[in-house]
Amino acid sequence: MIRPRNTIRGAISASEIEAAYRKAFTVASPSFVQRILRWITKKVVGATTGNPFYFADTYYQPTDETLIKQILSADKTDLVQYVKESHDCDDFTFRLMGVFHQNVKTAAMPIFITWVLMTDGQAHAVISYCTNSGAVLIIEPQNDQIYSVPGWQLLLLCG
Repeated sequence: MIRPRNTIRGAISASEIEAAYRKAFTVASPSFVQRILRWITKKVVGATTGNPFYFADTYYQPTDETLIKQILSADKTDLVQYVKESHDCDDFTFRLMGVFHQNVKTAAMPIFITWVLMTDGQAHAVISYCTNSGAVLIIEPQNDQIYSVPGWQLLLLCG
């Protein structure tokens, strides 16, 4: 018997996760003109533009925060030296996401590469995840700190 995808991957839908992120971050709603341009772009070139959400899966497994913290504790990404331009925030973020994807359980959880615009106007790459209660938490890959969203604007969420 072929099992439906939601029983294989989990019961947390991408739309539920998107709603939690929209609540946690400032996400500008597209204007009518932007929605029309998005529709035209999709019809003409087969792609969407201006949508900050990219979900690779339709459903995700419940988040196991204990496992996330165990992986962070064992991983050494935070010990790598920061080098402006050649090994900076995006490099730390992609490395840590790779570590989470080496574990089949965390690879199926709502853990994402997240690009944000901080309150000082600087763009920054971090890891974020959606808890089982619908809260969104940030992991700073450069120091393994976990915290709530501090009033940033979401630029891109992918994973």
